[in-house]
Amino acid sequence: MWKSFVKFFVLLISGIILLLPKLAYSDPIITTIEAGECIEVPFNGTLLNNEAVAKVLGDKKFDEKELKLDYEFQLEKQKLTFQLEVDNWVIKYNSLQFQHTQILELKNNEIDRLMQELMEDEDYTIWIFMGGVVVGSLLAIGITYAVAGAF
Repeated sequence: MWKSFVKFFVLLISGIILLLPKLAYSDPIITTIEAGECIEVPFNGTLLNNEAVAKVLGDKKFDEKELKLDYEFQLEKQKLTFQLEVDNWVIKYNSLQFQHTQILELKNNEIDRLMQELMEDEDYTIWIFMGGVVVGSLLAIGITYAVAGAF
């Protein structure tokens, strides 16, 4: 008997706890009143019950928070977009700087190599000239003996 009473009591309390929020909640009611509808109403207006006022104020607070979160999200998104763009430009600058350095180094190496070859080459023009003079002289002497010996 005692156990069945405890079970009934627990079920009753559980049911009340589950139904209590539904009983406490009522739908917001918004009513518009025109002037002259009632004797006490001197102007047009809108009447709100407590639930409607709470809903309007709650919606306002929710909308403010939602807008603030959206603003912060958009701001952070814009910051990240700009940071990505800046990082891309830095990467492009660094790669062009590296490319310029490499090309300049190749040009300098080629100039050094050509200068080395130019300096290593011996100047044979004096020997070519001397050989030409000797060969020309011998040829002239040989032709002279040939012509003189023929007569």
